[in-house]
Amino acid sequence: LGLEAGLGALGGAVGLLSAEALHRVVPIVARSEADAELRRRTYILSGIAAGFGAILPSPFIAVLLVGECASAGTEQHAPEGEFMAGRKLPKKVLFFLVPAATSSFVVRYMFDPAQLIAKMGVLVPYDNMSPLYAVLLGAVAALVGFVFLIVQVLTKLIVGGLGAVIERTLGKPARQIILASIAGAVTGCGIYLYPLAYSSGRSAMLPTTKFRDSLSTEVLLGTALTKTITYWVGTHSGLVGGMFFPLMYVGLVAGEVCSRWFGINDAIAIPVMVGAVPASFITAPLTMLALPVGMFVSGPLNTIPIFVGVVTSNTILVGTGFLGRLMLRGRR
Repeated sequence: LGLEAGLGALGGAVGLLSAEALHRVVPIVARSEADAELRRRTYILSGIAAGFGAILPSPFIAVLLVGECASAGTEQHAPEGEFMAGRKLPKKVLFFLVPAATSSFVVRYMFDPAQLIAKMGVLVPYDNMSPLYAVLLGAVAALVGFVFLIVQVLTKLIVGGLGAVIERTLGKPARQIILASIAGAVTGCGIYLYPLAYSSGRSAMLPTTKFRDSLSTEVLLGTALTKTITYWVGTHSGLVGGMFFPLMYVGLVAGEVCSRWFGINDAIAIPVMVGAVPASFITAPLTMLALPVGMFVSGPLNTIPIFVGVVTSNTILVGTGFLGRLMLRGRR
């Protein structure tokens, strides 16, 4: 499970408490309910940005992620005056997000300096065919993202049904304990079979990239599937964690597999898939571009295939309305 869910929730809680404390200590700043709500939401986003800044390759990416996730697509779901709506996200929020994300990154770096995975983009010349490769990779990324979501539905049905039976028979506390134990057992078995499926995926990226030539395609496919299954079983069993790093790791593994299957240079395939797989259903294109560019030290020319792949995968699943129609049908 990813670190970002827990850190984001903790940072958001700290931001909310800070805003409430300020309103109590200095009541004059809370005289206007609209201003108080704006400050509350700004502090919450700043706390989330600080949490993300401690784990992402750069505070710039943390700010991008918070800004895009806070504004993308919310216009059609939120009231006109909502701060989270994209049209209502004021630029002055950056005054809070940037120092929050940067401060947490600097403190983290003091104790745990970030490691570069590889200088892929710098070492490899630009290939003018890479945008065409990226369209193909984007389509594959959309398929990978769709499979990731299908596994979520299947595991939810299985774990949910099992949990309902346990709760009816033994009660809610027993359900919580048994499901968490099952999730631990499934995760342990998965890691035993495919050791690179350990952790959130963040710490497995470096060894997977470094030793990818010695890993068979079957092992890579098994690792990606195991990571997907263990993530969703853990999530539906009550464990807490985010999907961002597991998705990025699945994208990295899928990129190496695509490189072998389609004969595409892995310096193109891996960065494209790292961004395009999460982007298939997370509409934050600039963040998904910035992540692999920062991780692999890509030059400006090598951002072209990454961005094309990100937009292609998101267009197939989200832009066409395919995923939305499936979700609507599922609610019915």
